[in-house]
Amino acid sequence: MATRVVLIVAGIVGLLAGLDYLFATESAILSFNIGDATLPAMLFARATGAAILAMGVINILAAADAGSPALRAVLIGNVVAHTASLFGDFSGGIGANPIFWVAVVIHVAFIAAFGYLLATSETG
Repeated sequence: MATRVVLIVAGIVGLLAGLDYLFATESAILSFNIGDATLPAMLFARATGAAILAMGVINILAAADAGSPALRAVLIGNVVAHTASLFGDFSGGIGANPIFWVAVVIHVAFIAAFGYLLATSETG
């Protein structure tokens, strides 16, 4: 049950963030205060949004899995994605931007949740 809830919540967050990066690209870039919404930045943000959207869809679809090895791979993939994103967030320096801290909290929460699910799972 906990796995299903975490995957659905992560899926919804992924869908919302991915759609934001895809369709509200300029405001998504500007909200992080990382520079101007230039064409290259917008193209990169849209590509990132597509990947985040895909992870959201994968998480929602995986929520129905009862505990196969594929589910374990999805959980590991989420830990890797959120850890790498957290590294990316801090690689630019700690910002005073509230969106930065929201992203950090989200990444840490999902790392903890998916890590817990992996540690307590009986698959693999």
